Amino acid sequence: MSRFFLRILPFLLVLPQSGWSGEPGNWSAACNASIQGGQNFVTLYEIEKRLRKNEFETARDLEQYFSYFGPRFVELFQRIEKLKGQVYRWVDMGAGEGMALRGAKRRLKDVILDAIAVGFKFEVMKKVKMSEAGIRVLEGPVEDLDPTQMGKVDLLTDLFGPFSYSPNIRGVLSQYHQVTNVNSDLFLVVAQIKSPEELSKFRHRPPSSGFRVEDLNGNSIGLEGLFKQVKGFELVQIETVPIERSENASNEVMRIHLKRTSDDFSMPRMKLVGLSSNRPPLMDWKFLKP
Repeated sequence: MSRFFLRILPFLLVLPQSGWSGEPGNWSAACNASIQGGQNFVTLYEIEKRLRKNEFETARDLEQYFSYFGPRFVELFQRIEKLKGQVYRWVDMGAGEGMALRGAKRRLKDVILDAIAVGFKFEVMKKVKMSEAGIRVLEGPVEDLDPTQMGKVDLLTDLFGPFSYSPNIRGVLSQYHQVTNVNSDLFLVVAQIKSPEELSKFRHRPPSSGFRVEDLNGNSIGLEGLFKQVKGFELVQIETVPIERSENASNEVMRIHLKRTSDDFSMPRMKLVGLSSNRPPLMDWKFLKP
């Protein structure tokens, strides 16, 4: 038996995570029926197919994480470097190829870094590389994963990850709350829209918002307004920044820094009413009555 086959065999034998049948629908059924809109909207099943085929940019290294997440993330990483001999736990949601975590493992040689890569689906050889670097790998929609598999982490990152793709961001944030400690840091980056073509896909969307969130009174409140109504997290910073990205991609992103503040979590019920075909998709949310 070849060495190559022995390396990948454990990953070929892994069974699907509990709570996820592997069939289209479990992840999206709760929201798919609520999708409204016309020809400018794509179905959640189409988004799911792209996720399964990894039709997105996945090769982002640690330096790119510094660029996307910004100075606050860089400062935190510098503090982590000083934790010699101490355990620090980091989960990367939507980890792509795990390049950022592998880079962190190399940089933080004196720190006991417990790194976890979470993704909808990983290529076999990418899982092998992460495993060989000492990174734990979890696959499936983050809302369906057992949080005890991750434990409690000090840092959670989401760079165009589940928060950008899930039809259930309430479930995503609830999971993020379950796997973090009080005072843990969370860094998220979501898409920003700028072009007239993108804006035309959503009515009444203010140009400064990548997510459209509408409250019960019909007011567009954006992500800042949403996070102000989420109990369990403090919104430390939210800002729109220019980022050099690939051709045909938005050239601005929204950078979000959260702190977990308490053991209690709650947020408004929400309905997904619009979904674009962008990568990542641009989502249109509306609050529901309690």
